Amino acid sequence: ASSFRLATGGMLGASSMVSNQSMKKMEEPSSKESDAGTTSSLHFEEVVRELTQLVPTSDSVILVLCAEKSSPCQSFDAIQGHFRAIPLWACAGIDGKDLQAMLQCESASRDEIKKAADSGNRIDGIILDPETPREMGQIFHKIMNKTLARSQHVEDHFAIVAPSLRNDSDDWRDALMERFREMVVYNPVYHVDAMFQGGGTSSLRVQIFSAGDESFYSGLARVGKSVQQKFGMELDIQSGRSGVVSYSPDFQVSKIITNEDYDVESARVQFLGQNAIGQHDIIQLEVDLPSVPLDVGLKVLTNNHMHNWEGIWFPGEVTGLIEEEDDSYSVTMDLGHEIQVPRHLIRKFDNNQPPLSVGQRVLFKSIHQTPDYGTVWRQAYVLQMNEDQTYQIRITTVDKDWMEYSVPRDDLLAQKDDAISLDPSRKLSSNKLAQVIEGILLELRLDTNITVHEDVGQGCIVSASWSEGNMLFTWDGEAHVDVNIFAALAVPLSVGHTIEDALSKEFQLSVIQWDRMPRGTGRVVTFPF
Repeated sequence: ASSFRLATGGMLGASSMVSNQSMKKMEEPSSKESDAGTTSSLHFEEVVRELTQLVPTSDSVILVLCAEKSSPCQSFDAIQGHFRAIPLWACAGIDGKDLQAMLQCESASRDEIKKAADSGNRIDGIILDPETPREMGQIFHKIMNKTLARSQHVEDHFAIVAPSLRNDSDDWRDALMERFREMVVYNPVYHVDAMFQGGGTSSLRVQIFSAGDESFYSGLARVGKSVQQKFGMELDIQSGRSGVVSYSPDFQVSKIITNEDYDVESARVQFLGQNAIGQHDIIQLEVDLPSVPLDVGLKVLTNNHMHNWEGIWFPGEVTGLIEEEDDSYSVTMDLGHEIQVPRHLIRKFDNNQPPLSVGQRVLFKSIHQTPDYGTVWRQAYVLQMNEDQTYQIRITTVDKDWMEYSVPRDDLLAQKDDAISLDPSRKLSSNKLAQVIEGILLELRLDTNITVHEDVGQGCIVSASWSEGNMLFTWDGEAHVDVNIFAALAVPLSVGHTIEDALSKEFQLSVIQWDRMPRGTGRVVTFPF
């Protein structure tokens, strides 16, 4: 039978995220396992030298990201004397929670990269030593994410190699390679996750990114063959991804492919053999309340991207209501520029707010300014509250920046603005939700009891099951409810609508998303006709 996960939108006060550090602790092998799964120092350096065959030319400039200068850097040692190798040492005591330290390290690293490129040819290859801290990966991404900087410092045809001494993969290295694949975009672009294993107990995992090399896989195959012959380690490609097919204005069609040219027999057999026995509905509901009206003279933040979950925000002052029906306001920015903004893209500037919750969307004050609008406020979400009462946040900008910062409470605003209060009699609570769900089951004539769990955050989880299905309700503690329903096909489709009507009537909840999928055997993808 097909399996599936229950989907929820999270819950206030209950962390749905696991930090990379936590994941590493959970996945870190014992010392015995670690020793058995590592590559000897000699083999590591020799394999790294073999991998440099993927760099375009023999006189290439290779930048090596290392740990702090006081620590060893095996990757740099491996290629020093064979290439023009330039180390980029991690900043001493670098800590991703310290915003100022990260910015200073970014500036210093940018200068070092510029110096490396200015002293000769641009950079052809980049190696991330296994001991490179994650913060250096974040900083390197931020520097290279700017097209002008990348074109000035790095050749169009370049490669990045990130070896790891243990079998377990570093998620941030994989994510960094994906960021580069998104930066370069068009083929030939490749990101490969590979393993060299065998030769006794040794193994080496390596993330590889290549841009501009149309013969990349041929080159990788040669590297794999060479490593196998020398060290008995076989190349095993775990996954491979490419870029977008490039536009060719003079492309000439050599052969026209039709549907008849494809063998669809296996797909036809699978399609006819599928057996849908049930349906899975995921319904998301939220209390839809209008925002509180704004007074003239009120200090606010406005969004520049016309979307309340994207873009950046700038400070200003409300100067008037333009359209009462459209709920739009005239706002004068701090530097005198006047704009018209719909209410849902305005947030009251008031940091005299209660403590923030894990997972809560926030705006944080950055040190950057623009000539037209002034101070920049960026979007993020809260990861945790630190011992020093600052908040650990992760940025969620349009350019997919993924850096984490430690920010004082005074530099944070809750992204969700105040709304007109719901009638107290219609406010959600665990008891009220349980009572409404019991009424729904009674109306549907389902003979079952419900189970309420209130120990998972500020909200609750309510479950119910019967012979032909089950339901799971998740309330986030505020204004959002997720409903997962699995039911046999014999159960009327009106179950979801009965739930929708009851929650709308009692709590003023509106459906914001509704997905329905078949469940069954034979890799089921469609409902019966």
